[in-house]
Parts: sequence; C-alpha cells; structure tokens
Amino acid sequence: MRIAIAATVPAETLGRALALIRRAERYGADYIEVRLDNLHKIDGLEKIAKSTDLPLIATNRKRSEGGRFKGTEKNRIEALIEAGRKGFDYVDIELSTENVGAIAREIRKAGSRTIISFHNLDGTPPEPELDSILEREIRADAHICKLVCSATKIEDNCSLLSFISKACRRARIVCFAMGRLGTPSRILSPLYGSVFTFASVEKGLESAKGQLTISELRKIYNLMGFG
Repeated sequence: MRIAIAATVPAETLGRALALIRRAERYGADYIEVRLDNLHKIDGLEKIAKSTDLPLIATNRKRSEGGRFKGTEKNRIEALIEAGRKGFDYVDIELSTENVGAIAREIRKAGSRTIISFHNLDGTPPEPELDSILEREIRADAHICKLVCSATKIEDNCSLLSFISKACRRARIVCFAMGRLGTPSRILSPLYGSVFTFASVEKGLESAKGQLTISELRKIYNLMGFG
C-alpha cells in the first residue's frame, strides 16, 4: 500500500515554483499543490502545468481561511478558473465562497476537478457539524471534500480519524487537524480513508503549523510498513 502525499509549493515566483516542483518529484510526492496566493504575480500557469506529470492542485487561499491572496474576490476566482483552463488537474475552492456551486461548475467546464474545502482555524467542530459541512460540500458537487480543522487537544485527532473512517464511505475526503497537536491526524488520516495527506517539500516551507516534510512522512510510513 502506497500512501499518497500532496506536496505544497508556496513559492513567490514562477522560477521558484518550478524548482520546488522538481524537488517534490524527487522526494516522492504523488500530488503537487501550487499556492497561487503566495505568488507575487499569477502568471506562467501553463508552464507550471507542463512541468510535471503529477496531478496538480491550484489553490488561491483567501485570508479568512489562512491564505495570503491580497486581490479582489473576483480576481481570486478568475485565477482559479484560469488554472483549470491551463491544465491543472484540480482546483481548490472554499465552501464559504459565495455561489460556490456555480463556481465549481465553471471550474469543471474549464477542465479541472473540484476540491471544495473547509477550514476552521480555531478548533475542531463536533461530528454532527462536520457531517453537515461534508453534506454541503457533496451538494456543491465536489470531486474531493476537504475538511481541515485545528487541534486544541490531542483527542481532536481521534475525533477526526473516527469521522474520516465513516465519511470516506460517502465521499472522497481529505481531512486532518492543523497545529502541533494535530500532527498525528496528518500522518494517520490516509490510513483511515483520506485520499491523501499534505506535506512540505522541505523544512521551512510549511504552509501550516504541524506540517511534516515529504521525507519525514515517507520515513514514518516505511517504519509502519507502508513503504
């Protein structure tokens, strides 16, 4: 069993993004998430799309959900749809986005699959609330439903892993907790049904607290017998 890892590329320039994609390939990533909200200028999307055979995810995270995009909401959405047109395999759009269903349809028309995401930066909601969020993502016709919470206690990992084990029967899901206390859920979530987990390419390039590197995760999985 090979556990799938999505490497996050938080580069500020096109050249740096291309270099990090090559490193992610060498380290054994299975997906690559390009953080458009980190780029000083969102251009060269076609070059990025042609730079790798790995599935590419375009993310343009808004500030309210932990991102860095500084432009208008209209420009943010246009960049994501354009990424679909230029060859990105997946586009991540937040569930909280106005008219998310209509935007998801535009993304699919552009040629990409949708990851509809939810982020709670303050804690981990109870399971009934997580179920409700998942249903809203399913109704928006997500190809992958992403629910990311924040761990305020170690037990939050157990809650999310239990939720994943049930939710993966209803949808393709990615789910874990951010923060130092949430690291166990990042490691174990694929074993409970997550499509993949996220990792940084190298130390110092983490996109969120608690994120391990690709190499660290591969070592852990090898020790667990999932090499």
